[in-house]
Amino acid sequence: MKGQEYVYGSTRFTFGPATKEEQDFCFSQEGDAIDSARVGHLRGDFGTLSKRFYTSWFPHNNAMKTQTVVTQLDDVVNAFRREEILDDRVSMQQILRRIPQAVIQTQYCPESAFRAETEQTLFFLRCIPQKGGL
Repeated sequence: MKGQEYVYGSTRFTFGPATKEEQDFCFSQEGDAIDSARVGHLRGDFGTLSKRFYTSWFPHNNAMKTQTVVTQLDDVVNAFRREEILDDRVSMQQILRRIPQAVIQTQYCPESAFRAETEQTLFFLRCIPQKGGL
């Protein structure tokens, strides 16, 4: 899949909407085959004022958490912050409206699913533009 090219730090990656088939990768499904291939997931939140970006890491498979994966994840997140995808909630909402093919209809609210692919790693990003989620 072709996407927009980015370079941040030592990481080159393409970014674009996840395909319909890939959207399931954006949800935790403990015990399935997908979960065994998942290094972990990073949860982000813009806080109560919608301006700060806080993260929490939830490990799934520590054996796969190499320094390369950590560096690439940091670079991808920092690139998204620089490009305003993860700058603040309002910026994220504006960007999500411009990429309707990334929308996932869930029972709670519209969400968006993206993919960031390096040469070695495929990251998925699920964005929930309402307060309390990312």
